[in-house]
Amino acid sequence: MPHVDTTFFTCICAGNEVIPGELANYVLPAMKNLDAALKAVGRKIPVSTAVPSNVLGTSYPPSAGEFSAMTAPNLFLAMVDAVYAAVEKAGGSTVRIVVSETGWPSAGGDGVVATIDNARMYNRNLISHLALNPGTPRRPGENLETYIFALFNENLKDVGTERNFGLFYPNMTEVYRI
Repeated sequence: MPHVDTTFFTCICAGNEVIPGELANYVLPAMKNLDAALKAVGRKIPVSTAVPSNVLGTSYPPSAGEFSAMTAPNLFLAMVDAVYAAVEKAGGSTVRIVVSETGWPSAGGDGVVATIDNARMYNRNLISHLALNPGTPRRPGENLETYIFALFNENLKDVGTERNFGLFYPNMTEVYRI
């Protein structure tokens, strides 16, 4: 504000190449906060962010441009919105969706995807996103009741990822801390 009368602002950039990354979920809320603060003092200054070119999975030819899988609309939200769309087509536009289970395995696969770090990151990002941005693109602002699968690893299931979705081992020790 001290410089607003002496400087011509054409745009304010919130973050520099934060997307993709572990803090990506904070960029949109930060942009909205900056925009609201500017509007509150009567300023119409666009708020943007800068992303690296690797957010594009395909860039040539330009007409084939697509975001990479890493940065494309959040898969969890895309799946929920697909269910909303299907329910709406079936005449249930007022039906409320509850995600009864979502999670990530901490072990049991090839050691690349099903890891403790990936499971922790998935669950942390899920919680952070839902806390900061309730709803989905199709139903913004609408709380999305969501349950993490599962509380305990299931040691009686077949060997593999299916037995490793829990936050705790069957002996009640933590697999990882969220």
